[in-house]
Amino acid sequence: MAWHNKKYNEINLTLAEKVSKGLFTNAYIFNDYVVLQSNCIVKECLAIFNHSNNRHIPKIKRLYNDWYIMPKYTPLKASNKKAYTQYKFMLELLEKYYTRLYGTIFDKKYYNYDVCCAFADELKKYDRSLGNAFQSILDTACNGTNFLCLDFAKGNFSVDGKGVLILRDILADCNKTGYNRNKISRKKYKTIIEAIEDNM
Repeated sequence: MAWHNKKYNEINLTLAEKVSKGLFTNAYIFNDYVVLQSNCIVKECLAIFNHSNNRHIPKIKRLYNDWYIMPKYTPLKASNKKAYTQYKFMLELLEKYYTRLYGTIFDKKYYNYDVCCAFADELKKYDRSLGNAFQSILDTACNGTNFLCLDFAKGNFSVDGKGVLILRDILADCNKTGYNRNKISRKKYKTIIEAIEDNM
């Protein structure tokens, strides 16, 4: 069954090959799809509001409440030559742009919302497809928060089965990066239903 046809009550979480735990998300990794338990507002907005067919935008579907499903993308590596070159270009362009604006470069990880908007316009001048993808993700995420920041850590980029660069997790809600962030459950559940009932 294709990942996008799966229902929340048909998935056995204990059959996941691996469980990855991040700041805002638990990822249950299966053979060809990933189930996410996440309080990330960007993922929620992408699942609900994004209707773009841009190939650089991650596909994600809401299963139930804060549970989502998406294809199993491959981590970005230097061996993914075209995608890795695009990633390095985006990182270098951001640093040059930010330095030109402010005369210095601060933390390479987080940039504020205004920089995100301006950077989208800058990126379109060099790679329209990537720039449009970034703009679409940014516009979609704005349905949930105006406190967005950019995170270009390599682990937030992936490639699909055709080697296309996926902007998988490049935006975060700055309001949740500090001490006031929400905490998601770290308990082990067999089913999504069990997890939902336990948190009611």
